[in-house]
Amino acid sequence: MPRFRALKQVDVEVHPLVSFIMTKMEEQRIPYAEMCIEAKVSERTLRRWRMGQTTPAIDDIERALNVLGYSLDVIRVHKGDEE
Repeated sequence: MPRFRALKQVDVEVHPLVSFIMTKMEEQRIPYAEMCIEAKVSERTLRRWRMGQTTPAIDDIERALNVLGYSLDVIRVHKGDEE
C-alpha cells in the first residue's frame, strides 16, 4: 500500500464535493495512488480537480465517494404541497 502524504493547502475555488473528497482522503489517510486505482481516475485528473482546473463528472464523484465509504444520493426537495 502506498505511503500517505498530507496534501498541501491550495487556495483555489473548487467544487464543494471535490473539497469534501480531498478532506475525507486526508482524514482517512488515503493516498492519491489508492484513490486513483479504486475510483478509476488518473492521478493527473485527481490533481486537476484539487487545483480547480477541471470539474469531475458525476460518475467520477460517485466512485470517489464510494471509495471513502459514502454514497451520492438524490433527495427530492419539496416545495409546498407539490409532489
